[in-house]
Amino acid sequence: MSIFKRAIWRAVLYPYLFIVLCSALFMVTEYPSPVELTFITNPLVIYFYFLISFGGWCVIGFPIHGLAKIYFNGHKIVYFLALLCIFLMMTLSFDMTSAAIYCAPMLVQLILFLMFFDAFQKHNK
Repeated sequence: MSIFKRAIWRAVLYPYLFIVLCSALFMVTEYPSPVELTFITNPLVIYFYFLISFGGWCVIGFPIHGLAKIYFNGHKIVYFLALLCIFLMMTLSFDMTSAAIYCAPMLVQLILFLMFFDAFQKHNK
């Protein structure tokens, strides 16, 4: 598997595992309702998260990565500017809360992707 694909897999998987662990810890300390338990263990939720994440990487991530590598010499600011543009377009189209709900996971995945991508590149040199 290429460095790019490994970095994307980890950037998508780790936030989901973090959400599951936080939800599990919350359910241990509180009285879990069947709805909460079903939400994090339901395969449809898992598939939806991965479908949206990988769809976003295919539609937005791959082209931005290509532009950053070809035209901007791989500068990381290009990724963050693209995310800012997406946030502004969503804010103009919907509202600030909806834009934040969708762009926050994008930001986390972007930071993890850049971290893993750099680590894998340094390791393979």
